[in-house]
Amino acid sequence: MATWSEVQQFIGSNYKVTNTTDSMMTLEFETQPGRSQMVFVMGIEDAEELSGVRFFSAFAEVDQISPAQFAQLANNSLFGLAEQAGYYGLVHMSLLADLDASEIHIPMLAVTAQADKIERQLGLGDTF
Repeated sequence: MATWSEVQQFIGSNYKVTNTTDSMMTLEFETQPGRSQMVFVMGIEDAEELSGVRFFSAFAEVDQISPAQFAQLANNSLFGLAEQAGYYGLVHMSLLADLDASEIHIPMLAVTAQADKIERQLGLGDTF
């Protein structure tokens, strides 16, 4: 795959998308019985051929945990941590130029599962 449109088409054909815009798709997965987790998949266009896709799954509102707790989570994560629109979450980025199906499927599900695990560990219920 080499374009955001192709990524959108692949995701739309293989997963249940709950919301979509030109630059973002929202999906919700059941992570455990009675729990679900949202993931946002965003297309990032860059004029310097570094276009990519960003997978983000929230686990807390910014005011629910301290900056020290957030920093500690980074020590034990294979993914990046980020703040987006007032939420802390796990993030993974991939370049579009050489993206294949496994580079969509695996990071999307892994970010989702790990964010849900952190949300449970923090005792924050099932908000996301």
